[in-house]
Amino acid sequence: MHIETRKTKRIKRHLAKVEQEQVDVKRLIVKAKNKPDALDKLRVHEALLQQQINDYQSQLNAVLAIFEQQAQDARQLYELKQAKQQAERERAEQEALIQAEIARQQQIEEDDIVFIMAMLAAA
Repeated sequence: MHIETRKTKRIKRHLAKVEQEQVDVKRLIVKAKNKPDALDKLRVHEALLQQQINDYQSQLNAVLAIFEQQAQDARQLYELKQAKQQAERERAEQEALIQAEIARQQQIEEDDIVFIMAMLAAA
């Protein structure tokens, strides 16, 4: 999953700048083969740029990992709510069935009482 936010875009822009600067420094290193002082400075600069690239990539990975974790947490919460709602619906259905059975039993008892009263009145 790839998420683009202002923060990730900013990190990517910085990363692209540093990578371009590193390419430029490598080009200068090739040109500076005959100048030891300049070559040493350029190699130090290249090492610093590589460290910056690593830092930006780490930041980007950390931000993306946080987004991924948040997405997983949100999905789990959604699934938990869905399961809770399903359980509530099933409980309500069971309650309705129980109430219907109670009403049916009461109706049968009332019919029996009316029948018995009719039989006693006829006797």
